[in-house]
Amino acid sequence: MSARLPSELWDVILDIVWSDDLAQDPALEKGRRRTASRPAPVIHACASVCKAWLPRARYWGFGRLRIGYKFRSPSQFVDIVSHPLCTFNTSVLHLSVSYQGAAKGELTKLGILWSSLYRLSNLLSLEFDGVNFLKKYAPVDRPVFCPQIIPANIITLTITWSSYDTARELVEGISHCRRLQSLTLSPPRECVDWDVPGTVPGALPVPSALRELDLVWGAPLQIQPVLSRLCPRPGALQLRNLSLHCMGTVDVAGVATFVQYAGQSVDSLSVDIPGGEFDHKDAGIATLCAMGGLSTLTSLRVFTLSGYITRKPKWISWDYAPTPRNIPLLMSHYISSLPSTCPAVELRFEIGLHRMGHWNFVPWRAVFDHVGRRFPLLERIVWAIPLEDDASELELATIRKTAQNLVGTCLRKYVEVALTTSVKPKRQDTVRG
Repeated sequence: MSARLPSELWDVILDIVWSDDLAQDPALEKGRRRTASRPAPVIHACASVCKAWLPRARYWGFGRLRIGYKFRSPSQFVDIVSHPLCTFNTSVLHLSVSYQGAAKGELTKLGILWSSLYRLSNLLSLEFDGVNFLKKYAPVDRPVFCPQIIPANIITLTITWSSYDTARELVEGISHCRRLQSLTLSPPRECVDWDVPGTVPGALPVPSALRELDLVWGAPLQIQPVLSRLCPRPGALQLRNLSLHCMGTVDVAGVATFVQYAGQSVDSLSVDIPGGEFDHKDAGIATLCAMGGLSTLTSLRVFTLSGYITRKPKWISWDYAPTPRNIPLLMSHYISSLPSTCPAVELRFEIGLHRMGHWNFVPWRAVFDHVGRRFPLLERIVWAIPLEDDASELELATIRKTAQNLVGTCLRKYVEVALTTSVKPKRQDTVRG
C-alpha cells in the first residue's frame, strides 16, 4: 500500500460527501441530523477512510479542503469535520470556499460552516471567492460575516468578488488576523454600506506582519475605504511584494494614495494588464500613472509587467486593426510613473502572444527608451513569452533576435537578456469583474 494518500482519492471522497445523492438521504429529509451514534453511511465510511489513512498521510495528505462551486452541502462538510473518526482536522492547512452560482437560499447554511472552523486548529490559509455575506438573504439578526469566523493565526487570506453588509466587516476581519502575511483583495460585488466610520482607524490595528498584497481594483465598487484602513499613513505597512490588477476607472485616486503610502518598502512590483473589454481598464491605468501612483517605490528591485493578447485583433500592432490596443504604451505609463532613478536591477516581461504577427518593433522600442532612462542600475531583462499557437524554430529565432535588438538599440549599457517561450493551452477570452 502506498505511503501517500493520492490527491485524486481525496477529491473523490469530498465529491461523495458533498454530492446531491447524499443530500437526499431520507433521514435528512425528515429533519433528523445524523449524530456520532447514528451517522449517515457515506459519512461514516468517509470518516473511516480518513482515519485509516491519517498515520500515513499526516504530513502530505489532507492539506487542502475545498467547498466547491455552488456551495454544495455545507452541512455535510460539518458532519465530516465533527465526526469522531475524522481526526485529520489538525492537518488541514488551507480551506477554500467558493460560492459562485449558488442560490441565495444557500446563505442560510453559512452559519453552520463558521461554527466548525475552530476545529481546523492549524489552518494557515483561508480563501473566500464570490461568497455572499449579505444578511438580507439569511433569516438571522446578526451579521453573517464577522471577524470571529476567521482563525486569527492564518497567514494567507484571499477575499475576492464577495458581498458584505458593511465595509467595516471586511476591515475588522482583516485586522483580526494578527499574523497575516499575504492578502489577496478585490472590490465587493455588492455592499449595503461601504462607508467606514472615522473611528475605525484608531480602534483597529494595522496588520503589521503583512508583506504581500495582491490587489484588484477599478470595478465594480470602490476599495478605498478598506485600503485607507490598511495603510492610513505613509509607512504604516511594510510591504515587500505588491501586485496590481486594474479593472476600470473606479477609485483611482484612492488606489494611488494607498500605493504612495505603502510603496516605500516594496522591492518586488508586478502589474498586470487584463484582457477582455479594455477601454475603461486602459483609462484606469493611464490615470493612476498620471497621478504618480508608483512614485514612492524607491526600494524596488524587481519589476514585472504582464499582459495577454486576446483572440480579438486589438493588441499591439498599431496597423493591425482599426482600434488596436497599445499595450507597449500602457507599459510605458507604468515605467514613467516610477521614481526618476529607479533602483530596480531586474525587469521581467510576461507577454502572451496569440499570433506571431502581433510582434511589432516600433512600439516596443518606445518602451525600452523609457527603460533606459528609468533604470540606471538594470542588470537583467527576462522575457517570458507563452504562445498559444505552435511556433516554428524560425519564428522563435525571430523573436529572440528582436528582443536582443530592442535591448541593444535602446540601452547604452550591457544588460543580460534571458528569453523563454512555451506553448500554452488555448483559453477563453473572458475576464471576471
